Amino acid sequence: MHGTSVEQLAFLCYWWWVPSRHGTSVEQLVFLCYWWLLPESPRWLLAVGRTREAARVLEAAARRNRLPLPAPGADGPPPSSRPNQAGFRNLVSTPNLRRNSICLFCCWFLAGLNFFGLSQVMGRLGDDIFVTVTLSGVIGLPGILLSLYFVRFGRRRAIIISQLTAGIACLLVTIVPKGEFRGDWPLVALSALALTSMSVLFPAVYLLSGELFPTVVRNAGMGAASMFSRLGSVLAPFVKSLGAHGDYLPMLVLGVSMLAGAATVLPLPETQGCQLPDSIQDGEKVGKRNEDDERNANYLPLAAGPPPAAGDC
Repeated sequence: MHGTSVEQLAFLCYWWWVPSRHGTSVEQLVFLCYWWLLPESPRWLLAVGRTREAARVLEAAARRNRLPLPAPGADGPPPSSRPNQAGFRNLVSTPNLRRNSICLFCCWFLAGLNFFGLSQVMGRLGDDIFVTVTLSGVIGLPGILLSLYFVRFGRRRAIIISQLTAGIACLLVTIVPKGEFRGDWPLVALSALALTSMSVLFPAVYLLSGELFPTVVRNAGMGAASMFSRLGSVLAPFVKSLGAHGDYLPMLVLGVSMLAGAATVLPLPETQGCQLPDSIQDGEKVGKRNEDDERNANYLPLAAGPPPAAGDC
């Protein structure tokens, strides 16, 4: 939806002689309403020791959903003796959390580079840039719907398969001759497949990142990940400019980059069906339990029996 609305806004600004920066700035004012409409996360409030505020949010949610309120004095979560404040530096303070954070940041960087790079390269496939880019936004809508289905089988699997599919499609574009088919339909079909696959990626990587970052640093982690995605999108125009040295270069770079993006997710654990980590200590344990279970599965259980005698040891 965002992909189609931006192009329509640019089209209107072009004909009405309104600077596009004014049009895109006005729409951001809508987000100011979130200050009054959206409550703070109760899970985060509990994690940082602000239990009274969390109780007020939960009570308001119970009244709105017509659910019974807890009786006064009912047992609740124990108050934290010291608020557990954490920031960006905590994302790289422990080995396991550091590995997960670095892999996620690399995945977000490559996702921004590939998605926006592919969108700009597709603008060269048609005669009218507004129509072509709008169609590229419409093509991405099925990918968002498909992501809702694929994440049910695993977040990592959805991310890896989507990037592998997009990467292979981009590499196939480099070997398909241009002008040999009517309307270059193989190039358009492969590019559409790649863009749809990248549309599957973004919702899945949002979900995986939110489930890997602990509650106390989830806002910092998601903000940092989004920043890396924007850094990748900054480089997207430079990838498009490689077409001056060869029509195959932009798709070749994007294809290799997508395959590299799939590789960055391999070290990450699967989070489907797992409990969300709250503290830094919980975030450090994510994925370790499964590794320990697999390692212990290689050993045979010992039969229960009497303890050995002193001389047997």
